[in-house]
Amino acid sequence: TASLRTEENLVNKEDNITEEDRTLMGQYGITSASKMMYFYKEYRYENLSDALHYAKGETKRTQNNILRTSTET
Repeated sequence: TASLRTEENLVNKEDNITEEDRTLMGQYGITSASKMMYFYKEYRYENLSDALHYAKGETKRTQNNILRTSTET
């Protein structure tokens, strides 16, 4: 089974770079950059617009379900 990937269990790969790695990177002119990730519940997104779209849609669906349930009783 696939485990859920959350902010807590995602590790910034740059944190795992050793001094030897950094030396080799410098020697060969290799650079790195951090990649921004956005998290909503157990999901992760590379684009803020995607995260917002999903979160807003889920919130609206939840509110509609609450309203539907309360009017049915």
